[in-house]
Amino acid sequence: MKKTSSVKKSQFIWRIVISIVGAAMILLALRNISLYYFGEQTIASISVSRRGGSSDSSVSSNRYEWSVDYSFMDSDGNPHNGHTTVRGSDTSAGSISSSVYYFPFAPYLNALSKDASPSVGQPILIGLGIFLIFVMNKKKKHPHRAARKSSKPGSPDVP
Repeated sequence: MKKTSSVKKSQFIWRIVISIVGAAMILLALRNISLYYFGEQTIASISVSRRGGSSDSSVSSNRYEWSVDYSFMDSDGNPHNGHTTVRGSDTSAGSISSSVYYFPFAPYLNALSKDASPSVGQPILIGLGIFLIFVMNKKKKHPHRAARKSSKPGSPDVP
């Protein structure tokens, strides 16, 4: 009996964790789309440094991970910072746009234009998030309950 309770508790915890991951995927994609359509755009100062090691299985133009730090001033003149990671060759991270989108009411929610611009990845991320939430929280059908028809007390059961 104790094993059954432990298994159910473990399943419940995993259902919560995977649902949270799905919700985070949806929120991340919606944040970037919202930044593009409703956020303000400004120019950022960018510094790039190579952080990741070589991935020899990738093509040479995407072999390394580069850390991109940027800073920008909001419309009130206050400085804010951001960070992202890009793939690049062994000598450069490629061309990185210096344009950044941010929300004036929450400038800590920001993204470079390449991340905020609408792309195929955002609907895919939203779809995967919805799929995770749906799969982890769908009701399981109990075949023995579906076969029984509920009837009023005193009346015969209908097969």
